[in-house]
Amino acid sequence: SIDVVILGDIMREEFDDAQLVLLRRFVEEKGGGLILTGGNHALGRAWVESPIGNLLGFMPGGDGGRFIEEPFTPALTAEGMSHPILEGCAPLFEQSADGVKLGGCNSIGNPKPGVQALAVNPERSGGRMPVIICHQAGKGHVLCVALNTTWKWYFHLKAQGRHSPYEKFWGQAARWAAGRDTAAFSGGQTLLARTDRLEYEQGDTVRITARVRTAEGLPADDAEVWAEVIPPQAAPHDAGANTEK
Repeated sequence: SIDVVILGDIMREEFDDAQLVLLRRFVEEKGGGLILTGGNHALGRAWVESPIGNLLGFMPGGDGGRFIEEPFTPALTAEGMSHPILEGCAPLFEQSADGVKLGGCNSIGNPKPGVQALAVNPERSGGRMPVIICHQAGKGHVLCVALNTTWKWYFHLKAQGRHSPYEKFWGQAARWAAGRDTAAFSGGQTLLARTDRLEYEQGDTVRITARVRTAEGLPADDAEVWAEVIPPQAAPHDAGANTEK
C-alpha cells in the first residue's frame, strides 16, 4: 500500500483532473500523505487552481508561485524549531558565512489559516516568505518544501567535514506525512513516549517509542529510558527500552 505521494518539479499538465481528484481523496479521505517540492514547474498558479489546490495550504504570491533562482539559506521559524519534521536539522539552517545556500525557492505566498510555516526565506518579503509549510488536510498530512537543490544540504556540510542531517530531514518528513511520529516537544519537555496501540489484551507485546532531548533542547544520543508496566491487580514489573535515535 502507498502511504505518501511526492510531487517534485513537475508540470500540472502531466496529470488530468480525474487523477488529481483521486490524489485529493487519497489524502483527505484515506489519510494519505502528500509532499510537494519546488522548482520551475512546481507550485504555480496552475497547481493552485487544480483539483488539489485546497491541499496546498497557500495562495500564490505576487509572483504567482514562480521559481526565484536566487541563492539563500532558509531560516527556521519558532514553529519549525519545535516541529518533529525538523528535529535535529538545525545545521541546515545556520545563518552564517558557512551556512548552506540553496539554489532558490518558489514564491508561494502566505500560508492559509491553520497552516504552519516552518521555514522562511529571510531575504525576501521582510524575512517572512514561507518556504516550508505543513498542515493536516482531512485525515491526511501535506508538506510543501518550496525549495530546489536541497541536495546541497548533504554535499556542502560533508565538504566541511561535518555530519549532514539531510537524510534525517527527508526521513522525518516522510514519517510525518504518513502520520507517524507526529508528537512535538513543548514547554521544556525532555521526554516524549508513545505506544503503538491504545489498548492491549493480556499477553500482547507492547512497543514503546521514546524521544529524548537534553536540558538544552537538543536530541540526546544513546539515551536510555526505563518504562514501568503495572498490570491490573499485580505488582509492578520493570521493562527496559532504548530510544529511537
